[in-house]
Amino acid sequence: MLPKPKDVKDGVPVGYPHTLEGAISAAAHYGDVLDLFNPKAAEQQARVMAAPNHRMMLETYMVQSAQTARTNEGLPADGESDNANFITTQSRAYHVANSTADSVTVWILMDCQTSVRGVARSTTQVRGVVLVWTDGDWKMSLRTLDGLPDNAPKNVTPNSQNAAQEGWRSLAYEK
Repeated sequence: MLPKPKDVKDGVPVGYPHTLEGAISAAAHYGDVLDLFNPKAAEQQARVMAAPNHRMMLETYMVQSAQTARTNEGLPADGESDNANFITTQSRAYHVANSTADSVTVWILMDCQTSVRGVARSTTQVRGVVLVWTDGDWKMSLRTLDGLPDNAPKNVTPNSQNAAQEGWRSLAYEK
């Protein structure tokens, strides 16, 4: 069971214990709340998720990612999510690449649903996150953007026999 956050700041769950499980929980929650069809929201969320010394670069990266996601779908670069245009993600499993007491690299297997002009499609994706312990919480590091190991686990169907064989562990949160 992964610990739940203690609070929510600007729509982002925060306040995880200084444990491996706390880092995994932070990585999964961060992925689940990130609004990648709203550049302004993604920038604000990155401000909360990022380690202080990495904040500006992560904010810029998240804005650019949201703008790219929108333009790749034929939408204007700037805009907001709405009932017809959105991306949602649900973290389903994790795979720890490496960890120390104050740094964790974790792969998250997530179900993604994208809706553009009301037409939805679903995919499963693997995303890598590097978290560092700073200011009493787990925060995203710049290493999330570059420097992740090239050996990402295979993209598989969550909770399948294949997932277990590839080393994925199902996510379950405390209530």
